[in-house]
Amino acid sequence: MSGRNLRFPAAAVAVVALCGLLAVHGAAARTPSPTMSDFQPGDFTSASDLDWWLLGTARCGEVKCLRIVRTEDGGRTFVVVPAPPGSTSVQATVGHLRFANERDGYAFGPESWSTHDGGRTWRQVPIGYASDLAAADGYAYALVSDRGSSELMRSPVDRDRWKALPTPGVPLSLEAHGKTVFVETQRRVLISDDRGAHFRPGGRIPVGVGCQFDTAAGTPVLWALCFRAAANPGGELLRSANAGASWRRLTAGGIQNQPIEGFAAAAADIWVVAGYQGLYRTTDGGATWSQASGLPTGFSAFYLGFTDATHGVAIGGHGNGRHWTIRLYFTSDGGASYHLIPIGRS
Repeated sequence: MSGRNLRFPAAAVAVVALCGLLAVHGAAARTPSPTMSDFQPGDFTSASDLDWWLLGTARCGEVKCLRIVRTEDGGRTFVVVPAPPGSTSVQATVGHLRFANERDGYAFGPESWSTHDGGRTWRQVPIGYASDLAAADGYAYALVSDRGSSELMRSPVDRDRWKALPTPGVPLSLEAHGKTVFVETQRRVLISDDRGAHFRPGGRIPVGVGCQFDTAAGTPVLWALCFRAAANPGGELLRSANAGASWRRLTAGGIQNQPIEGFAAAAADIWVVAGYQGLYRTTDGGATWSQASGLPTGFSAFYLGFTDATHGVAIGGHGNGRHWTIRLYFTSDGGASYHLIPIGRS
């Protein structure tokens, strides 16, 4: 799912929220190594339909620690792989995980770490705090900040050679697909067709800020979910049929459990959105919607993504209070139905 991952506001704090259960009872040096017992996923990335990594938390003694698990058989079996150093500290050092291929990956938010051996070893990347990262066509792109400013940086995925890319405006969010890079500034999309070397202005976004973008490979159709304010729990869906040159709003008729909190693209006209308590799917570009099956009652997703037009995942929870349960669900029919992927003792 490299370059196809979509995160929305709840996901931005998913792992960090779980890490409120981290080592507050003692120093990391005294904390036992975590296992997959009671593993709770927070972020997902993949190099293929079968090769996935998940970042989450698991028990390690009397506390919970950040943990990365990997599967190479599409979720039938998982193994624990090392997490970046310092991930058992009181405050989580990373909250997101992205892999460009089976060897090259990144853990970030707020610190930035890279691996070039499939996650066996990690090294810290001195580029500042990374708020967003995407990988496509052999390059990684990161939005990094230092002392309040934000800039777009790029590196080949197989080595850490980051350099700043000039953008006409302060970048707020990022997407990359093939050689095309999308950057949002204040209510406008900037589009590069040459891996970020040059940007051209896209159409003005008709509503909101803090948009997230997604698109299916090989199509000019681009979707966005935009929020009117940071405190607004739901966003409005927008669609562009010309790679961001112009935008139109979409109605959300048929989505019962609004507000809309996130979305992901399976194909140009096949999308899944997360309502307050359920997932909804369109196959006609947003004209009609139907509820996805196979999920528990009251399921609230904080991560959605697709590896291709048929395969994808949803991470979320259901229940309440101490009985809140976070699980990973998989779809092989473009989001029409999902089934549970057990991890550890899930």
